[in-house]
Amino acid sequence: MLLERSVVSNVKDFLNGYSGRCKFYDHARINPRQRQVNSPIIQFYSSINNIGNFLPVLGISKMLGQTADTWCMHDKEVDFDFVNANYKCAIIGGAGLFHRCFDHFWQRLLQECKVPVIIWGVGTCFPDDEEVRGVDPKIMAEVAKRCDLINVRDELTANYYNLENVSITACPTIVYLQDFKKSVNKNSKAVLFSSHVELVSDTESEEIQAATSKIAEEFKYTNNLQRRFTPLNGIIANSYCQSRVVVTTRLHGAIIAYGLGIPYIMIPRDEKLRAFHGRYGNGININSADDIEAALKVAHLSITKPIEIEPVLDFGVQARNWVRSHCN
Repeated sequence: MLLERSVVSNVKDFLNGYSGRCKFYDHARINPRQRQVNSPIIQFYSSINNIGNFLPVLGISKMLGQTADTWCMHDKEVDFDFVNANYKCAIIGGAGLFHRCFDHFWQRLLQECKVPVIIWGVGTCFPDDEEVRGVDPKIMAEVAKRCDLINVRDELTANYYNLENVSITACPTIVYLQDFKKSVNKNSKAVLFSSHVELVSDTESEEIQAATSKIAEEFKYTNNLQRRFTPLNGIIANSYCQSRVVVTTRLHGAIIAYGLGIPYIMIPRDEKLRAFHGRYGNGININSADDIEAALKVAHLSITKPIEIEPVLDFGVQARNWVRSHCN
């Protein structure tokens, strides 16, 4: 029995050491009695393993020059008394944190959070098959009054919530991706399919995969979900950086391609993906798997616009100065 326990322990230690999954110090995952404060900043985010939830946090950390403690917004028991007692300021972002599933968090933030707040790199989600769209605008109107700075990723979000004096830039993700740009294989012949399993049916996903693999000299696939042996950085380095074009049904498939300077073909099933393409370009919009073959052959499937990173960095300077004003 002791030998078996030793073997199990050694295997767990090996796997934990091997795993390159991106993880933050997240109070939602820690026993309340064991919580520690490692930063003057608390950052609220989503810890679902879609790398699109983690990349904006990494980009924000890079611009701040420091790593905040975090708290997953899905946690229904966020301890705002703990937050108020131990942190100087709060950042909410990035990713689709205006999705209607976060109504409860935003309501509690208004009622219970006492520290200064900014919103950074956040957007809403408007899936084609959902009638209820985003967090209640009445709630967000009050939240906006509470925030010192607000940065959203598209006009869709700013207009829906009637946000005034708001910064609109590309996602902070593209700042984190700059270190990967030198690894992009410009001679690659591979086509990557980045799939959104919640938005696209299995049948449609299979059709897209079949149409793409039929014409591509080399086919790659990712669902953008990090696991023990498919960590965040590995997905970027081994899937995106090794592809000449990305076919995507998910927003962060397009954002990652855009940030790396790789053209993309999007098959949108959510307004946020259409909004991204409309503002930033460098890809093409098609309707279904039937259009993939023609799309992969078009002459203009290339990067035609500069990557708009400067506005992202400019807001990063504003946010860093704001943090310093509250933490010094």
